[in-house]
Amino acid sequence: MFVIIIGLLGSALLQISMFPQIFRTYRTKSVNDLSLTYLTVLTFGLILLLTYSISVFDIVFIVGNSLSLTSTLIELIGVAKWRKKS
Repeated sequence: MFVIIIGLLGSALLQISMFPQIFRTYRTKSVNDLSLTYLTVLTFGLILLLTYSISVFDIVFIVGNSLSLTSTLIELIGVAKWRKKS
């Protein structure tokens, strides 16, 4: 049980680390410095990891990957909404 708590705390810290970028993106509506390629590849990687985590029913990775995927999708939505057309 202690190991699961450590894993969940680690997942929570990783999620919290993304908050400043999400809040800054929302506040400034500036996304031109965010890499669309990076966010897209990251999204697909997280989808695959989440699928794997569900198949082996590892709750720590299900929670962590779900939270990370949510944050990444929020960033992708911001990029799609606020990216300046060149």
